Amino acid sequence: MINPLVSVVMPVYNSGAYLEECLDSVLNQTLREFEVLCVDDGSEDNSYDILKRYADKDKRIKIFRQENLGAALARKNALSNACGKFAFFLDSDDKIERVAFEKLCQNIDSNKSDIVCFKYWEYDGENKIPFYDSDLSRFMRKGSDPKNSVVSLKAAFAALLDNTNSKMFSLLWFNKYDDWFFPEKKDTLIEDLPLNCQLFLRASSISFCDEFLYYYRNYRQGRRGSVLDVIRNSEYIFGIFNSVNYVETFMKKFSVFDELFFDFALFKISHLKGWYEVCPYNLKNMFFDKLKEAFLRTELTTDCLKKVRYDNYVFYLNVLKSKSYEELEINRKSFKFYFEKVFYKFMQSVK
Repeated sequence: MINPLVSVVMPVYNSGAYLEECLDSVLNQTLREFEVLCVDDGSEDNSYDILKRYADKDKRIKIFRQENLGAALARKNALSNACGKFAFFLDSDDKIERVAFEKLCQNIDSNKSDIVCFKYWEYDGENKIPFYDSDLSRFMRKGSDPKNSVVSLKAAFAALLDNTNSKMFSLLWFNKYDDWFFPEKKDTLIEDLPLNCQLFLRASSISFCDEFLYYYRNYRQGRRGSVLDVIRNSEYIFGIFNSVNYVETFMKKFSVFDELFFDFALFKISHLKGWYEVCPYNLKNMFFDKLKEAFLRTELTTDCLKKVRYDNYVFYLNVLKSKSYEELEINRKSFKFYFEKVFYKFMQSVK
């Protein structure tokens, strides 16, 4: 096949237990014009052997190898070799619905969009639940076709940032630019976030396919959340601050920071709070110092009170008034902290 329609970009790292299921979901697609660009990112298990076995049977599968540089640089490697009209990101421990490529190509063509997003399931190998933030139908124009519509970047930016898996984009559009940023894994906690941010801020049109087409595996054998147990037991956890800073940098570069400040504040507080919660005890004080410094640079106005989820807002306030991790934890366990949460929840309910 000379001209594939879809280039599947797949970083592979120690995913041998799930790789066959992932590849089978691609090879069983109703749309057959695709290539699968698999980048073995220094795997130490049987992942490469599985890739080689599949590639020997199907020439649409192409294998590239690199030392363990991380998923972002693996995607860069694959994209530089892509020949398709569209690019589709797929993690090697996930899988997709049989009609995914067919549905998405129809959508992006009919809408003439740069990017099409879609809904996905969180999946543990047996059970699946809808991932709320992947449902962008709430941002579509009233009366529009829910299966084929364009969404507003301004309305949906916060949700789009969390839509790391669920998108297909035009390679013709992507290749017009040569300044896409792909961080090394040691520089950021969420490796696909910088590119994700650039894609959405640069796109002139973003469409949405209102169907569940992707299964995001939220549990991998031996570790939860794919990287959570590994990261929270090391200093890699501090990479979340770089991740947040990258988002701010690109929002300013594309001149939307002031306009979308609330979305950034919501993203920043919720992510830093979430990683603070899982930070190991021996790193807690260092994390708190960086957390407070980051919050001091994000001044929330009174108008944010009714928008930011009340527990995040009160957490933000208590970080600012605490001098240490120990003091923050004492404040969070106090009756005053409980009262503040109840009060702000009440304020949010008042229209």
